[in-house]
Amino acid sequence: MSLVFNMVGGGSGGGSGPSASDAILTVTVPTGSTATATKGGVTLTPTMWTAAADATLECALFVIAPAQFDSVNPWTVTISDGTNTASDTILIDSNKQYDLTLDYNYWLVRHGKLIETFTASTYAVLTQDELYTLFKITGNNYGRITTQSPVDITDYSTLRIKFCYVEGKYGQSYYGGYYPSIGYGTNVPSSDTTPNYDKYTQMNSASGQISASTFTVDASTETGPKYVSLLISGWSGGTGYANIYDFYLER
Repeated sequence: MSLVFNMVGGGSGGGSGPSASDAILTVTVPTGSTATATKGGVTLTPTMWTAAADATLECALFVIAPAQFDSVNPWTVTISDGTNTASDTILIDSNKQYDLTLDYNYWLVRHGKLIETFTASTYAVLTQDELYTLFKITGNNYGRITTQSPVDITDYSTLRIKFCYVEGKYGQSYYGGYYPSIGYGTNVPSSDTTPNYDKYTQMNSASGQISASTFTVDASTETGPKYVSLLISGWSGGTGYANIYDFYLER
């Protein structure tokens, strides 16, 4: 997002408004949210702008003065609608525009960054790549990752996963009888092959590439704590993998 605006007396860090030496932090939030940015003992409040293209979103504009630039310690941006809260961090170290988006979803992986703690089964490997979270199975094996603790899904409508497009593929899972799937269950999985799903979505029904970038599982009628799992398989000739870009419970 790129904004051109004139603020007089509304800036958080620039006195009479932003100058060429200030940084601008633009945080896109659900309409009606309050927002703050904090670092150390400093708390900033923004000027709120309605995003004309979407009445459900607003932009919180923070002006960061040069004296507050820092390449080591990030700002923590927190939003609230009176019931729910969400936060994220961002480093601001020069006079340019920075963008951040916050919402009230429950994130397991957000824009490639691993957020939640998962338990991996015997043949599963979970690592953080620069652009995505990589889940892979090497050889003729199968495996799963499951949230270490259950997540209360009462207020969420959908479990959603989005794979990152890497090297011409979204992901590769050779099912070998164990179909790649996402889902959630009340109990800790007792097996690598059947993660005790209450509800799930099968992502492929044949060997080879997972054929779409996004999959969902309905959670609109579910309540209480659930363990969320992702299952993929490898094969005798290669590696099964999933390049996870987003994995979350959506309100």
